[in-house]
Amino acid sequence: MDPIRGLQAWLLGAVYRAPGSIRQRPNPLLERIIAHDNIRVEHTRKRFDHSKLFIIDERYLALGSMGIGDNHRHEWIDVMVEAEGRQHVARLRDRMAGADEFDPSRGIDFLVHSREAHRKRSCPMISHRLALIDSAQTSLTVEMAYLGDRRFTAALARAVTRGCAVRGW
Repeated sequence: MDPIRGLQAWLLGAVYRAPGSIRQRPNPLLERIIAHDNIRVEHTRKRFDHSKLFIIDERYLALGSMGIGDNHRHEWIDVMVEAEGRQHVARLRDRMAGADEFDPSRGIDFLVHSREAHRKRSCPMISHRLALIDSAQTSLTVEMAYLGDRRFTAALARAVTRGCAVRGW
């Protein structure tokens, strides 16, 4: 772990009162997986999210927040979505590269924010998510750990005002 990530991990541990070692214990199986010719694991990029992405045979796509560990299985609700078809994998790759815009008229599309593809201090997902909330006609279910952005609060209030049943978890 580089010094910056080490400091960030230490600070998070201190803030959340969850001290622990920031040193990764040797894991021979992990090393073999990372080194395997047929497996690509992107683990070196700095990320500030909990999203997970699995692509199998360029045909099956599973994405969401569910990890492969089960140390918090009784505390959290994790969700993943599976899409089958090479067209979905290709579409997600295009969206992640910033090669195309979100299209809510598609049967399946992906809201993506990529630090590499989008300009600094911007998040195109915000306007897309707000537009989706504003398009809700009868019901809206929101499950998220952090709900505090005024724009989303206002959009949810507008949905209630127009008669939408809004449910949050």
